[in-house]
Amino acid sequence: MNAGDALVHFGVVEIQRVVEQFRPLLGNCDTDAALRQWTDFKAHVGRNQHFVGVHPLAVFQRISLEDQETENYQNIMKIIHLVSLFPLSNASCERGFSTMKRIKSDWRCRLNNETLNILMRIDMCSKKLEDCEPRPVVNRWWIHVSGMSVKRPNIAPYGPHQ
Repeated sequence: MNAGDALVHFGVVEIQRVVEQFRPLLGNCDTDAALRQWTDFKAHVGRNQHFVGVHPLAVFQRISLEDQETENYQNIMKIIHLVSLFPLSNASCERGFSTMKRIKSDWRCRLNNETLNILMRIDMCSKKLEDCEPRPVVNRWWIHVSGMSVKRPNIAPYGPHQ
């Protein structure tokens, strides 16, 4: 098989597999048209020298933006956008399990799911301690405990009506 034939067949089986697996998500995507567009897409990228050495995701993004008016690659771009959502690793899942293991230890084994979910979100989505600026929170607390706070801050104070 020469290089031209290899390029024509490159990715066809994988696209068919993605379409079979995710047909409900792809909605009105015409798979036969997507395969034809995939061949045209590869030829377009091969003809243009400004795509040489460019990361594939950057190529897909650029062609996606260019294709918004012409819609020459409408069906294949749906598949490419779907595939670009796939995580490349399971590191985030592993971090989630590590966080859960740290929170739900033998000493806290009776946590219900909602509480565990909240604690995990706090742990995983919070800023690092070094990045926190405590002054606004401390000032607000100080105003509250010193009695200087207004009971209803969003309501104008009583006084003569104008």
